[in-house]
Amino acid sequence: MTTGLVADRVLSLVEQRLRDVQAPVNVRLWNGQTFAPPAPSPVTVTVRSPRALMNLAHPSLGALARSYVEGDIDLEGNMREVLRLGELLVADEHEVYQPRSNLWKFWRHTRAADRRNIQHHYDVGNDFYALWLDRNRVYSCGYFKNQEDTLDAAQENKLDHICRKLLLKPGERFLDIGCGWGGLVLWAAQHYGVKALGVTLSNGQFDYATQRVRELGLGDRVEIRLQDYRDVPENDTFDPVLRPPTPCAK
Repeated sequence: MTTGLVADRVLSLVEQRLRDVQAPVNVRLWNGQTFAPPAPSPVTVTVRSPRALMNLAHPSLGALARSYVEGDIDLEGNMREVLRLGELLVADEHEVYQPRSNLWKFWRHTRAADRRNIQHHYDVGNDFYALWLDRNRVYSCGYFKNQEDTLDAAQENKLDHICRKLLLKPGERFLDIGCGWGGLVLWAAQHYGVKALGVTLSNGQFDYATQRVRELGLGDRVEIRLQDYRDVPENDTFDPVLRPPTPCAK
């Protein structure tokens, strides 16, 4: 099959995918070809290379983000509409979308999908993450106050900054949804005197954070649960609650 025929076949798959999910998006190809939905669209995707077509034909959030970062696709439109489009394109048609209008379907998390995505991303061995995370295993950008700060110092700056922004006080109950390896709840308990609960869907994170609670003698102030946040009892009351962004997808 020639390269041109392959591109045509992939393009037909992209068009079919957009029709199937009723995606309101204009598509502009590298060769000037365009196609659009029947109704006016708030978002335009410019495909700059043939290799990006496959990511639109069989999309995942990771593949779409990679195509954008690498310059294979460009996006025009309101950011909220762009994010809705991304969620729409990667929908599992059997379980995560429900119709809300003739144009949009909104993403619903499910326990099974969230657990699968979190474990796929994080349960690859704690030793792997130890190679490049700081000593508290904080999985987000640090706060470098000056050029001399180490990664460890920058992450502790960040943890302390979060606790101060939350105005944590001794004796308060603090819930961290998606607590990772426990860095924030441990810091908050040690330095701000709170009673903290961290929940995670990762077996590896749960094992590591639970071990750190024991090592630091914080069993009376910090609890780590291998639990979906939706299963935290409704009668449990907390003062500040910290929740992360959307769980990582494959």
